[in-house]
Formats: sequence, C-alpha cells, structure tokens
Amino acid sequence: MTARSKMENTSVFVYSWQLVLYVLAMLAIQACGGGSSSPAGAPGSQSASSSAELWVQANAVAIESLTLDSNFSDLVPIANAIGRARVVQLGESSHGSGSMSQLKTRLIKYLHQQHGFNVIAFESSLFACSRGLEQQPQTTADFLIVSCVFGVWQTEEVLELFRYILQTQKSSQPLRLVGFDVQISGNENQASIESFFQQALPMLTAEQRQQVISVALAVHQVNLYGTACFKNNQIACEKIKQSHPQLQLQLQQLIPLLDGQTSIVAQLAYLQLQSYRQALDLQLAEANKVESKIGARDVGMAANVSGLLQTLLPTEKMLIWAHNVHISEDYPWQKLRDNQEKVMGMHLHQQWRDELYSIGLFMLSGSQADNDRSITTVTAHRAGSLESLFMPLKYPVSFLALPKQNQSGSGDDWLHQATVYKEWGRIEQQAVLSQTFDAVLMIANNQPPRYLTAL
Repeated sequence: MTARSKMENTSVFVYSWQLVLYVLAMLAIQACGGGSSSPAGAPGSQSASSSAELWVQANAVAIESLTLDSNFSDLVPIANAIGRARVVQLGESSHGSGSMSQLKTRLIKYLHQQHGFNVIAFESSLFACSRGLEQQPQTTADFLIVSCVFGVWQTEEVLELFRYILQTQKSSQPLRLVGFDVQISGNENQASIESFFQQALPMLTAEQRQQVISVALAVHQVNLYGTACFKNNQIACEKIKQSHPQLQLQLQQLIPLLDGQTSIVAQLAYLQLQSYRQALDLQLAEANKVESKIGARDVGMAANVSGLLQTLLPTEKMLIWAHNVHISEDYPWQKLRDNQEKVMGMHLHQQWRDELYSIGLFMLSGSQADNDRSITTVTAHRAGSLESLFMPLKYPVSFLALPKQNQSGSGDDWLHQATVYKEWGRIEQQAVLSQTFDAVLMIANNQPPRYLTAL
C-alpha cells in the first residue's frame, strides 16, 4: 500500500473507529450495572435457554464451506429464504473478520451467478466506488480495491471478490460495483472530483458546472476538516460550523439542475450532490460533539442505497456489504432505541419492506481484528446469548432463518425478546433479533483478515 493510501485510510475511517470506541464505552457501562434489567441470556434462564437451544438445533442449516465456489448446493437454503427479495444485506459483527469476508464473497458469487443479483454495494464512498469501473475499465483488482473501499477491507479475502468483479465484466452478466457511504474512502481527492463533474455535466453551462465543482470541492474540504475535528482541532470544528449553512443552501439550489438527467454519469452526479447534504450534516454533528453520530450517517447511506436502486439501477437486484449495526431493521443497541436513533436498515425496511432481506453474521470462536488491526480473541459467551445457542452445533457455518411472528410453544420465544449478542467478538449488545435480522449466519471458528501490504 502506498504512503498516500495509508494516510487516506487513516483519516477517512475515523467515524467507524468512533463506533468501536462507543460500543467499548457501552460495555463498560453494562459492567457497572447498565443495560437492560432482564435480557434473554441473563443468569437464571437455564430452562428457557435449553428450549431455545433445541429450537436452534432443529432449525439451523449447515453451510459446509467458507470458500468453495465449484459447488453451491449448501447455499440453496439461503436463496430459498431470500425468496423474491430485491435487496439482500450481508452484515458482519466485525470489520476485521477474514472468515466473514470469505463467506460473503462466496455468497455473492452464488447469488450473482444463479439468482440475478448483479450489483454489489459497499459501505464505502458513493463517489469512489460507483465511478471506478466506468473511469478505469482496464484497471486491476489491486487498484480497484484501493480506489474504492476503506482500509479495513483492503485484505486478501476481499481482493478475491474484486478479482471476481473484474472477471465478470467480460461476461454477459457483469457484476456492478457501487458504494453508498457519505464519507470519503479510496481514491477520492480534489482532482478526481473536478474531473468527474466536468465530464458528467456537459448539459450545464460552463458557469453552472463550475458552481457545482466549487461546492463539491468545498464539501470535500469540510470532510477533511471532520477528520481534524474528530481529533479535537477546534479550528477545524469551527470551520465546519461556519461552512454548513451556506453549502447546504448552495446544494439546495444546484441539485434541481441535475434532476431528470438520463445518462449514467449525470445520474450519479445528481445522487452525489444529494449525498453531500448528508455528509455536511454528519460533519456538523461531529463539530457539535453530538454523543452518537450513527443516525446522521445512516440516513444518508439509506438515501444513497434507495437513490441507486430507483435512479441508477431501477431494474437490478442488489447485495449490500456493511456492518451488522447498519443493516439492522430494528434498533441494534438499547442506546439507539432510547435515543430513537435509526440506522440504515431501519430506513430501508420502512421503504422496501418485503423486498429487503437482512442477514447478520456472527462468530462463535477464534479471533478478529479491530479497525486499528490489533487482534483480539472471541470471549466466552454467557448462557442464553445468541452465540451460546449455537455451541452444541458442529457445523463450520450455521444458517438460521428468523421467523418474524412468535410460534407459540415452538421454543422461539427468545427471538422475540431482548437477546444478548456480540459485536467484535467481545462486546455485548442486545436486540430483538427477529425484528432486527431476517436470518443469521454463525461462523464456528473466525479468523482475522490478511491485510494487503504491497499496494
């Protein structure tokens, strides 16, 4: 990886590192007596736990391999559960899981080849990822991955997916790569922004085009201020506050100029200008030191996903790659529920309903990497937690579809009340799982990623 790439990956991913710091803080609060008074999995719930264990054993399906792509027969139950959904969200309880990236890559190949999912959307920049193949059709997988995704996914496991994406471009069924984050990632700088808008907007006058470019560059600078503001640079925080009102007004005036355009690049430019509005709100939340900024980011990510589906890809089926928190269809943390702070999956569920299918990925044992690439071991699971219920199974990976309605007397009561589960292999949270995910995949022995070092 080049020095510039390392610098960009350090600066642009501070928000996701905030997520880690936040959940660590929540873990400390819970250890001091915070959190729900009686979640499933609390001591004293052994009989309920036994009933839940039996239900999991009766309903979980074995997935035989993380990587085998010559035979997908074990994945058929997942496709059957997905049914006619147009949008499938593939989560991960940690960004530092090589095993989850392998499994998701295998699933993406299967769903692309046999079920017509022709779009993969990453939790990375709308601008950097969505324009990559159009701008560089002869690119390499190594360059494409660095130019698109955050550093946490610049791994050997994810590179396999990017190799596959490029291979499909020569086929009759290319897999389209897009991003949906409002944050900066990959190869996103002033030169690339100016070049893109110059090419994308020939229908505007030279003056109008320059106005769009000026605002886009100004928003990019505000995003850079956000990195400094996160590190408590008060000058940067004040610049965000000062810039916000005028830039929002300018975007409000410029966006209608691009509405109704039919070319792919013009439609992407239109979506990008809309995304800038949410990016500015996210940075303002940072400048004002709002306790949690997940909601500000996630409303923008949801708008980008829906914008891509409605404007740029109106006939396509989409796969989404993101953290479990973002794909949740109900509040994934009690803190978010208390603040009524919605995540991306909640917004998408409200709009797409049965066309959306969300799969959370979890780890039973092994180790994982934090966003700073430090390795931690998966900790022991408390009785009655989501992970503990899979302990008796000996599958490499277990797939479990979650019924939305409580089946009285079946042993699935635990799914319809607050249940403990883990993020990052060690941080306990709780959620009503049947409302949060449509299914879960549990990896028996998780391994951290193999990070790319020679790019």
